[in-house]
Amino acid sequence: MAEIPNILLIDDDDAIARLIEMNLRRNGLLKVTRAANGKEGLDQLDLIEKNSQESHLVILLDLRMPVMDGLEMLRRLRLNPERRQIPVIILTTSDNPREAEECYAGGCSFFMRKPVEYKQFTENIKSLADFLKSCLIPKLRLRHE
Repeated sequence: MAEIPNILLIDDDDAIARLIEMNLRRNGLLKVTRAANGKEGLDQLDLIEKNSQESHLVILLDLRMPVMDGLEMLRRLRLNPERRQIPVIILTTSDNPREAEECYAGGCSFFMRKPVEYKQFTENIKSLADFLKSCLIPKLRLRHE
């Protein structure tokens, strides 16, 4: 049986992040940690690795954010051999095929568009939650200092 993954949600839009988090929790993904940009995301990941027991983690990452955008965070994440196995799902309003190609080349697992229409957006998050609950997500290799 698949373990229910923890989610690191990185999005600078508070309203969208709350909507994503609410729908993930409503669909059984109860442990959601939020960051507002890539730098905060990397900092949160450090805390998760330092303070958690072994856990299964998926990162939901927006592309366009201040301080550090999603693509830069993805690049930095993939430079670390211990973090390469973490599934990263890009959640973005972009429908630019070139951005999708850059993200896949940078190591993302999936590139998912955020629909503008509320009902479709919530249905997509429900489908994503169902999908993630059925996946075998590798455990983080935690650093012990």
